[in-house]
Amino acid sequence: MRFGTFAPQGWKGDQDGVPVESQWDILEESVQVLLATWTQDEAEFDGAHVYIRGAINRPKPIQRPHPPLWIAGGGERRTLRTVARFADFANFGDGIDNFRHKSKVLAAHCEAVGRPFDEIGRTSHQMSVIGRDQADLPRKLEVAARRRSSTPEEFRAEHLAGTVSQAVDEMGRFVEEGCTDMILYFYDLGEGDSTQPFASEVIPQVR
Repeated sequence: MRFGTFAPQGWKGDQDGVPVESQWDILEESVQVLLATWTQDEAEFDGAHVYIRGAINRPKPIQRPHPPLWIAGGGERRTLRTVARFADFANFGDGIDNFRHKSKVLAAHCEAVGRPFDEIGRTSHQMSVIGRDQADLPRKLEVAARRRSSTPEEFRAEHLAGTVSQAVDEMGRFVEEGCTDMILYFYDLGEGDSTQPFASEVIPQVR
């Protein structure tokens, strides 16, 4: 994948005066506009919130039929239905239990709209710190907890935080559940070196 486009639904309730229900509508319409401008010479779309006539987007993407479209969010009634209809990748947060549950909900939406479930890549984003061993981990957890306004124990319980071997095991569980990609936000960046053991020791064991 050379290039992909990420479309988040929004997560703060009513944002900028836009009610949640309208946010879902706008997301669904905007995704269709994006796909239209990628694939039509002069794109047209007539929605309740978005309207275009003769929109020109050139040069067209090299990727065919278009760059992969990611939609982030786990809303079970609307967001995952939009994923089932239009997205190439879904993106979920939180742990393995949430990933498993959202995958089942997405599978049901795919069945309802007549789309093969395995056409959609399922991905996860996680906040993370990785220690080379147990001795290396506590100082990184302290940094991450400070940045998240939590305790080290809370950060470790809620996010992908552990030693190299623990990270390999946890990521392996996601792979077993069908996760195709993981996005990690390293919360000790600038003060710790989680990216180094991740690159040199975790990645080779997970691939």
